[in-house]
Amino acid sequence: SSSSSSSLSKLNNIALDDDDYLTPPPFDPVAYAETNIEYPWEHSIQGKDFPTIFQPLMDWFLPYIAQNLDHLSPTTTTMDRDMMLHLGGAAYISNQGSGDSSSSSQRHQPSIRMGTLVFESKKFRRIRITHYDGGETQVFNSLWYPHTHIDAPLLGINMVSFGEEGRRQLCIIDFQPLDSQHEDLALPLRHIKETHPSLNGTLSTKFYDGKYFSPHMILGKFEKSRDMIDVAFPAMKLAIEEYIQMVDQRQNVTDENVDSLTADDRRERQDEYNRYNAKVDPSLGIYEAQFG
Repeated sequence: SSSSSSSLSKLNNIALDDDDYLTPPPFDPVAYAETNIEYPWEHSIQGKDFPTIFQPLMDWFLPYIAQNLDHLSPTTTTMDRDMMLHLGGAAYISNQGSGDSSSSSQRHQPSIRMGTLVFESKKFRRIRITHYDGGETQVFNSLWYPHTHIDAPLLGINMVSFGEEGRRQLCIIDFQPLDSQHEDLALPLRHIKETHPSLNGTLSTKFYDGKYFSPHMILGKFEKSRDMIDVAFPAMKLAIEEYIQMVDQRQNVTDENVDSLTADDRRERQDEYNRYNAKVDPSLGIYEAQFG
């Protein structure tokens, strides 16, 4: 009857509404950061005299990846403290200060904190962000690893500030090649450097020996944090946009010749890079000196 059909239609509509209600909300990296690393850091753990230089980057970064990366989620593995120090997984650690600065028998230790977040998405098997706050010394560090079926380099970002004025501010950004064929994929960085000549710094062979670094690496050295904010921050944002676009284009590229890497080869190269980076990354020395 028409009455039965009308009732069935209403039930179907209710079922659809229930399905919509049960659909989980999209992952929110900002809320995740609030829970896991006490985000946002409105001022330094050492007090309001030390602004958090890289907090504006975090404020841009987290909403950006939410809007631009499909199927973004936190990684399923939370690493222990030791692995986090070696930039392995998501965690938050802090040293609230120890010792008495007036005591000659015990050196005063200032308050320090470090938060690491690790995500994955449809195109990236790992995106790690590390934010370190040691008062005058602050670090923003990020590494992006494409899924190994995608023939693309890594994205490495390292920004370090050693104080507000008259101390060195350092910015390094690169599309880090896993083989020689990836070097040309970093050409967008050269165009960014042409716009900002202060990002054409000289590399130190102590930390960067050319093995996993492109000839187009961005390297900026500044004396004022304001210069870091005005020049390096926009360069980083543009580099991330260019990198995501490049990975989008590369995801459907098949092996182009017999010398191309397989997915297993790329995974091994990524793991090899991690071992290499654990030895040479200058940021690690900062972290380990404070946390042991």
